[in-house]
Amino acid sequence: MRIRAGVSFIRYSRLTPGACFVAAAGVMATATCTLAQSITSIGLPSGGAFSGASAVSANGTAVAANVDMATGYRWTSSGLVGIGTLPGAYATSAEDISSDGSVIVGGVFFSSPEETVRAHRWTTSGGMQDLGLPAGGVASVGSGVSGDGNTVTGFSFDADFNTTAFRWTDGSGMQSLGTLPGGTSSEGRKVSRDGGTIIGIAGTSNGDRAFAWTEVGGMQSLGLLSPSDGASSAWGVNVDGSVIAGVSGSNAVIWINGVAQNIGMLPGATNAIAFTVSDDGSLVGGYSFFGFEATATLWSQELGTVDLNTYLPTLGVDLTGWELDYTRDISADGTTIVGEGVFNGEPRGWVVTIPGPGAAALLGLGGLMVARRRR
Repeated sequence: MRIRAGVSFIRYSRLTPGACFVAAAGVMATATCTLAQSITSIGLPSGGAFSGASAVSANGTAVAANVDMATGYRWTSSGLVGIGTLPGAYATSAEDISSDGSVIVGGVFFSSPEETVRAHRWTTSGGMQDLGLPAGGVASVGSGVSGDGNTVTGFSFDADFNTTAFRWTDGSGMQSLGTLPGGTSSEGRKVSRDGGTIIGIAGTSNGDRAFAWTEVGGMQSLGLLSPSDGASSAWGVNVDGSVIAGVSGSNAVIWINGVAQNIGMLPGATNAIAFTVSDDGSLVGGYSFFGFEATATLWSQELGTVDLNTYLPTLGVDLTGWELDYTRDISADGTTIVGEGVFNGEPRGWVVTIPGPGAAALLGLGGLMVARRRR
């Protein structure tokens, strides 16, 4: 459970919690067990040193992955397939994936004429597309995509390296989302599966604030769990934007229709982050920090926050040789979870699957009753 340097541009930005990205590497390893629960390594292409899992499709069949510091991949049960790059680029990242796994977004890195990055949208049918720049931007990177793959968020940089969140659609191109009133910066992180809500982090004179943006309401601060927290950030969002996962101060937090709820951390942890949430809002993935060490976590209303390293074996998942450090994403129904960790001393990405109609019951999901946002 060591913090390691890694592959994702997104997680190197100034607002990244923990300022790290756990890389993952190794050969394919699969453990099957009672009730067909399993953990699988995302593997590694020939010549690779490490890889990491960024996001999983809604149906749990495809994963956005990164290899070393250079290449974005799409993983399925058939293995890793590179998504390529743009002419003249030296590296590509894969940050998020659409519901059916056919669209991946991220950044493409160029060294000439000067070091820069462009947001990209890759599809299985059309390959890679440069999403361009908003007015006044000199660089951009994609970080989130809607379920249908048609709405992308991320952030752009101006010449002074200030960041601004953007929304891209095929019809309107890249549009700046601005900042909070009196704000200094913003970064889009994820898009709800229905495409209606973008969440992220915005800089203000009073510190960073988690935000939610909609076309009707614009950018709205989600505030703080406690006035003493100082800063907050949003990292994950459910299908319709009614549940948002993030952090306020040192606490893992979910906002339910804009109201913050502390979901706790593992005993003895110094701080925690809620990073991803299932479609119905009942299951939240993230990690707790013990100083500079991280442990992958899962939360539900019935379970509270649990350590995946000790909880998954109670469901029949054989974790021999594994240390699960970060929970990065959860499929729509909560039956597939992806993240990063270490297998037999080597950093690797992992996919945990709990198939079948009884999966929710096995996870102890009591069902967080979410009052759906009024349209």
